[in-house]
Amino acid sequence: MTDRRTFVVLRGEDLLEAQEVAWRSGVQLAFVEHLVHLGVIEPAPGNPRLFCAEVTLRVRRIARYEDELAVGPMGAAIILDLLDRIERLEAQLQARKP
Repeated sequence: MTDRRTFVVLRGEDLLEAQEVAWRSGVQLAFVEHLVHLGVIEPAPGNPRLFCAEVTLRVRRIARYEDELAVGPMGAAIILDLLDRIERLEAQLQARKP
């Protein structure tokens, strides 16, 4: 039997429970809970049981970096933060070009 998943397109501000973050990210709930414990991801402001939908992409990327680069979750989070910073700086440079 194949696993058929139906995805609803979410906006970044949509809120999800941890179980749905795990499901959408393709990881176990325990992995999401571990990332919260480490401070790598944070619940939505004002509700410690819900997460912004954009967290799913971060969790998925952290899991991928762990697998592909053989780093732990903290190392993967640092890599992700640095790549995001590089992307923002490159966008600022492009915006300054005449």
